[in-house]
Amino acid sequence: MGEPFKVAKAQAIAQFERMYITALLTRTSGNITLAARLSGKDRSDISKLVRKYGLDRGQFTRAHGLDRPDPSSLTPLRAATRA
Repeated sequence: MGEPFKVAKAQAIAQFERMYITALLTRTSGNITLAARLSGKDRSDISKLVRKYGLDRGQFTRAHGLDRPDPSSLTPLRAATRA
């Protein structure tokens, strides 16, 4: 851990955000509205994160939208439980 705390924290947050958004978009086949609903965030917040990390929603769609998930079958993502 050679970097200052502030830098290490920013890197950890960026890694978490990218991983979380990627998992969320994979789960929702790139559907931003559904991703926002599952995460409890505003749609605009999810869109900003997608742009921030240069993610392409198209890479998450199954057969380009032909196999969309049923929103009623999805439950909100939960953070890892604390030990």
